[in-house]
Amino acid sequence: MELLEDRVAIVTGGSGALGRAVVENFLVAGAKVAVPYIIDAEVALVEQRLGNRFPSAQILMRKCDVGIEAQVAKLIDEVLQRFGKLDILVNLVGGFWGGKPVAETTLGEWQAMFDLNLKPTFLCCRAAVPAMKRNGYGRIVSVSSRSGLTGAGDYTAYAVAKGAIRTFTARRYRADHRIPLLGGLPRDLGRCDPGVRQSLNSA
Repeated sequence: MELLEDRVAIVTGGSGALGRAVVENFLVAGAKVAVPYIIDAEVALVEQRLGNRFPSAQILMRKCDVGIEAQVAKLIDEVLQRFGKLDILVNLVGGFWGGKPVAETTLGEWQAMFDLNLKPTFLCCRAAVPAMKRNGYGRIVSVSSRSGLTGAGDYTAYAVAKGAIRTFTARRYRADHRIPLLGGLPRDLGRCDPGVRQSLNSA
């Protein structure tokens, strides 16, 4: 029996470079995986990485902006319709648009970093937890950044948004829903490929 056999996972950011490695290793471990994406060109990169090694029934690619509430809700519904349940959520999506000193950062630039990094984590967790509770099983992995621990020079908005992901992960759902949450840094995941730390410690 594979480590994640019969498990169903959503990997946000799964079409990106690190995300593709996570998706591949989840599939190798036997999971069924849904990958929301925005950039059409990244679909070909996912297909290139996976090749023809996995049956189409094991993966679901859906165009979805996980920073938009209605689209996240639709994604969860599609996953439940396709696979019947949801066991694992990996919050990997995020990004960086550059940084400035605080005094030069506009409110729009500040908010953009939170919308890109923290908002998807909140929306996806909020939408996924009810499905996991019904299923009687759930694991959530949220990936932050070293900048969220130590700051990053003039990249204050980015660092604070990433730090907020760590705080959210540590506190928000653990007490309320008894669904284990794991927090990590990209460097932690990168060091453990292949296997992506045995498919994130078997989720």
